[in-house]
Amino acid sequence: MKLFRFVLLFLSMLFIGYLAVQIYNQERTKNVYKSDLVELSNVKYGLFNVDQWKDKISDIVSAKVASFKIDTDNRAALEKKISVFLTKVVDELEQDARKNNAKQSILGFDYKNFVADVSGVYEQLHKNIPKISRQMLEYVDKKENKEKIKQYILNQLDDYAAKTFAKMDYSIYNQIITKYGAKDASECVIKLQNRIDKARQKIIVLSAVFFSLVLISFMILLWQKTFSKWMYVQYVTIAFVLLLLGLLLPMIDIDARISSLSFNLLGQPIQFSNQILYFKSKSILEVVSLMFSQGDFKVMAVGLLILIFSVLFPIIKLITIVLYIFNKKVRKHNLVDYFVFKIGKWSMADVMVIAIFMAYIGFTSIISSQLDQLGHISKSLEVITSNQSELQLGFYIFTSFVVFSLFISFKLKQNIKNI
Repeated sequence: MKLFRFVLLFLSMLFIGYLAVQIYNQERTKNVYKSDLVELSNVKYGLFNVDQWKDKISDIVSAKVASFKIDTDNRAALEKKISVFLTKVVDELEQDARKNNAKQSILGFDYKNFVADVSGVYEQLHKNIPKISRQMLEYVDKKENKEKIKQYILNQLDDYAAKTFAKMDYSIYNQIITKYGAKDASECVIKLQNRIDKARQKIIVLSAVFFSLVLISFMILLWQKTFSKWMYVQYVTIAFVLLLLGLLLPMIDIDARISSLSFNLLGQPIQFSNQILYFKSKSILEVVSLMFSQGDFKVMAVGLLILIFSVLFPIIKLITIVLYIFNKKVRKHNLVDYFVFKIGKWSMADVMVIAIFMAYIGFTSIISSQLDQLGHISKSLEVITSNQSELQLGFYIFTSFVVFSLFISFKLKQNIKNI
């Protein structure tokens, strides 16, 4: 029976190591796809991108100009509006001209205004306003002139955007599209989503087998009353695999996005979808590396504490357990005894698990609250927000390590006399 358990544990250990490598590779592949997808869906290329607004407004302008048509129903009203406008323009022109001419009189004689009154130039302009209004309508109604008007408006829009907004850098955006052989961003997003789904399915299958084997090993650990030294080594190896994988894989994804934003402009719908406002996905080691790279003493100090208590101490604990098993002289050292049986209280690994879980709950609550407020900005603005933050596989594997390592120490303390 003992031999059977030993062989079963040994095979479990080998398969757990193999599956850990496969899971890590699949997670890395999935994270590359996810990072590229996040970049393409970033709000800076959509809602905050002046080029996107130019395209959408250009479509509206083109549609409005193309649909503009003068018929018997609206001709009279349009002529009246143009006539009123031209009358106002001519009146203002006459007032300005008379004021300027009065300043240029000779011996008090306002000869320019006198000539204007005699010639009746302003009266003639007022008389011709209906004719000019009809000519303007005829000009605007011609197809070739509509195209000129549209092009003029679009050119003015381009000129205004160029002078007002900074030019968008599309280098990374275009590299991603080229990388996956897509024609445009929409096709690339579909391709990336398909690849992410396939990688996720593989990870689910691998993880199911992985945790099943870990559970089998854990049950053997609980039920076994006596252990050989090499069985303890196998348990420590499994714990080390759990620790290493837990440190390397992302622990949590913070994802806040606008799923859909739509409103009407000049009677035409404008819509943006899947706009990522914020996204972060980091493992414990990546967080430590990021903190060290900041250059701020306080941030680096926190990074150092995480490195010591949640990375170095657990590794030292596993190494000292092996030394404790094979070298009886080492057992007499208080430091070794402390790392094997007491370090679990101070390693902070279990605290890290709780902290990450609470951070997940906190981030989820805050992001959901803020996104909900964004969705109620205006009645005319329809905003559908989405909080897709979630705990990642690294969190569950790291939690498994915490539990597994605690029980190894517990069982070792119970059976130390038999080793």
